[in-house]
Amino acid sequence: MTIARLPTILATTAAAGVLTLLAACSGMPPTTSMYSQDNLPDTIKVPAGNRVALETVGAGDITYECRDKANAPGMTEWVFVGPKATLSDRSGKQVGTYYGPPATWEAADGSKLTGTQLAVAPSSAGNLPYQVEFSSPAGPSRNGEANGLP
Repeated sequence: MTIARLPTILATTAAAGVLTLLAACSGMPPTTSMYSQDNLPDTIKVPAGNRVALETVGAGDITYECRDKANAPGMTEWVFVGPKATLSDRSGKQVGTYYGPPATWEAADGSKLTGTQLAVAPSSAGNLPYQVEFSSPAGPSRNGEANGLP
Protein backbone atom coordinates (compact mmCIF):
# COMPACT_ATOMS: atom_id res chain seq x y z
CA MET A 1 0.00 0.00 0.00
CA THR A 2 1.32 3.44 -0.91
CA ILE A 3 0.26 6.52 1.01
CA ALA A 4 0.36 9.99 -0.55
CA ARG A 5 0.14 13.03 1.63
CA LEU A 6 -0.75 16.21 -0.18
CA PRO A 7 0.24 19.25 1.88
CA THR A 8 -2.42 21.93 1.85
CA ILE A 9 -3.06 25.37 3.15
CA LEU A 10 -6.69 25.42 4.21
CA ALA A 11 -6.91 29.17 4.71
CA THR A 12 -9.56 29.74 2.07
CA THR A 13 -11.46 26.68 3.13
CA ALA A 14 -11.28 27.85 6.72
CA ALA A 15 -12.51 31.27 5.72
CA ALA A 16 -15.53 29.80 3.99
CA GLY A 17 -15.96 26.24 5.28
CA VAL A 18 -14.86 26.15 8.89
CA LEU A 19 -15.91 29.74 9.39
CA THR A 20 -19.29 29.02 7.86
CA LEU A 21 -19.67 25.86 9.87
CA LEU A 22 -18.88 27.61 13.12
CA ALA A 23 -20.45 30.93 12.11
CA ALA A 24 -23.88 29.39 12.35
CA CYS A 25 -23.73 29.13 16.13
CA SER A 26 -26.46 30.99 17.96
CA GLY A 27 -26.40 32.19 21.52
CA MET A 28 -22.75 33.21 21.37
CA PRO A 29 -21.64 36.76 22.07
CA PRO A 30 -20.81 38.81 18.97
CA THR A 31 -17.19 38.81 17.87
CA THR A 32 -15.20 41.54 16.27
CA SER A 33 -14.17 40.14 12.95
CA MET A 34 -12.32 41.49 9.98
CA TYR A 35 -13.93 38.77 7.87
CA SER A 36 -15.90 39.93 4.84
CA GLN A 37 -17.84 37.88 2.31
CA ASP A 38 -17.71 40.65 -0.30
CA ASN A 39 -15.18 38.84 -2.51
CA LEU A 40 -16.72 35.36 -2.20
CA PRO A 41 -18.89 33.73 -4.87
CA ASP A 42 -22.59 34.09 -4.07
CA THR A 43 -23.03 30.30 -4.00
CA ILE A 44 -20.96 29.96 -0.81
CA LYS A 45 -21.85 33.14 1.08
CA VAL A 46 -23.27 32.60 4.55
CA PRO A 47 -26.97 33.53 4.58
CA ALA A 48 -28.09 36.66 6.42
CA GLY A 49 -29.01 36.08 10.05
CA ASN A 50 -25.91 34.02 10.84
CA ARG A 51 -22.87 35.50 12.53
CA VAL A 52 -19.24 34.67 12.96
CA ALA A 53 -18.56 32.66 16.11
CA LEU A 54 -15.01 31.62 15.27
CA GLU A 55 -12.68 32.19 12.34
CA THR A 56 -9.70 29.91 11.85
CA VAL A 57 -6.90 29.19 9.43
CA GLY A 58 -5.97 25.55 8.90
CA ALA A 59 -2.80 23.82 7.76
CA GLY A 60 -2.34 20.09 7.33
CA ASP A 61 -2.51 17.09 5.05
CA ILE A 62 -5.02 15.33 2.86
CA THR A 63 -4.21 11.62 2.65
CA TYR A 64 -4.87 9.27 -0.26
CA GLU A 65 -3.94 5.58 -0.44
CA CYS A 66 -3.18 3.48 -3.49
CA ARG A 67 -5.49 0.46 -3.22
CA ASP A 68 -6.54 -2.44 -5.39
CA LYS A 69 -9.41 -1.38 -7.61
CA ALA A 70 -12.65 -3.24 -6.88
CA ASN A 71 -13.71 -5.67 -9.63
CA ALA A 72 -10.57 -4.87 -11.65
CA PRO A 73 -7.84 -7.45 -10.94
CA GLY A 74 -4.31 -6.08 -11.26
CA MET A 75 -5.46 -2.45 -11.28
CA THR A 76 -5.06 0.11 -8.52
CA GLU A 77 -6.53 3.52 -7.78
CA TRP A 78 -6.00 6.44 -5.42
CA VAL A 79 -8.61 6.48 -2.66
CA PHE A 80 -9.34 9.44 -0.41
CA VAL A 81 -8.57 8.55 3.23
CA GLY A 82 -9.13 11.87 4.94
CA PRO A 83 -7.85 15.26 6.04
CA LYS A 84 -5.94 16.20 9.16
CA ALA A 85 -5.22 19.84 9.98
CA THR A 86 -4.51 22.14 12.89
CA LEU A 87 -6.76 25.18 13.22
CA SER A 88 -5.30 28.46 14.46
CA ASP A 89 -6.70 31.87 15.26
CA ARG A 90 -5.42 35.08 13.63
CA SER A 91 -2.56 35.32 16.16
CA GLY A 92 -1.36 31.80 15.26
CA LYS A 93 -2.53 30.13 18.49
CA GLN A 94 -3.87 26.61 17.88
CA VAL A 95 -7.57 26.55 18.75
CA GLY A 96 -8.58 23.17 17.38
CA THR A 97 -8.23 20.45 14.77
CA TYR A 98 -10.00 19.32 11.62
CA TYR A 99 -10.19 15.67 10.60
CA GLY A 100 -12.46 13.13 8.99
CA PRO A 101 -14.38 11.48 7.61
CA PRO A 102 -16.87 12.61 8.57
CA ALA A 103 -15.69 16.22 8.39
CA THR A 104 -15.13 17.12 12.06
CA TRP A 105 -14.01 20.38 13.64
CA GLU A 106 -12.85 19.90 17.23
CA ALA A 107 -12.16 22.88 19.49
CA ALA A 108 -9.38 22.84 22.06
CA ASP A 109 -12.04 22.45 24.79
CA GLY A 110 -13.17 19.14 23.22
CA SER A 111 -16.44 20.38 21.71
CA LYS A 112 -17.03 19.10 18.18
CA LEU A 113 -19.08 19.83 15.09
CA THR A 114 -19.50 17.56 12.10
CA GLY A 115 -20.38 18.92 8.69
CA THR A 116 -22.16 18.01 5.49
CA GLN A 117 -21.14 19.91 2.37
CA LEU A 118 -23.88 22.11 0.89
CA ALA A 119 -21.99 24.07 -1.78
CA VAL A 120 -18.53 24.40 -3.36
CA ALA A 121 -16.89 27.17 -5.39
CA PRO A 122 -13.43 27.46 -6.97
CA SER A 123 -10.72 29.21 -4.98
CA SER A 124 -7.33 30.63 -5.89
CA ALA A 125 -4.50 28.49 -7.31
CA GLY A 126 -2.87 26.21 -4.73
CA ASN A 127 -5.82 26.32 -2.33
CA LEU A 128 -8.73 23.98 -1.73
CA PRO A 129 -12.13 25.10 -3.04
CA TYR A 130 -14.39 27.24 -0.90
CA GLN A 131 -17.06 25.21 0.90
CA VAL A 132 -20.26 25.80 2.80
CA GLU A 133 -21.14 23.11 5.32
CA PHE A 134 -24.21 22.36 7.40
CA SER A 135 -23.02 21.74 10.94
CA SER A 136 -24.32 19.48 13.66
CA PRO A 137 -22.97 19.20 17.21
CA ALA A 138 -21.06 15.95 17.80
CA GLY A 139 -21.48 15.90 21.56
CA PRO A 140 -21.82 18.83 23.92
CA SER A 141 -20.72 22.19 22.53
CA ARG A 142 -19.04 24.81 24.69
CA ASN A 143 -22.10 27.05 24.54
CA GLY A 144 -24.70 24.29 24.15
CA GLU A 145 -26.23 25.92 21.08
CA ALA A 146 -24.28 25.09 17.92
CA ASN A 147 -26.61 25.29 14.95
CA GLY A 148 -26.14 24.47 11.28
CA LEU A 149 -27.04 26.60 8.33
CA PRO A 150 -30.65 26.38 7.17
